[in-house]
Amino acid sequence: MWMERGRSETDERVRVLNLTEQGRDLKEQAKSVPNAMMCKITLELDEMIMLKKLCGKVLDNLS
Repeated sequence: MWMERGRSETDERVRVLNLTEQGRDLKEQAKSVPNAMMCKITLELDEMIMLKKLCGKVLDNLS
């Protein structure tokens, strides 16, 4: 499991989500993904920015 549910320390009515040790490890691994992608994809910076915008637009239309 990557997440665990718990209660807020200040308000028992509030539920909180926390990363487990596995989740923290996965988060650290994920930090290297953007740089790895940049090394494999031969796009200029402005093209990457446009791609990000277009992907966001697609995701917005799917939801």
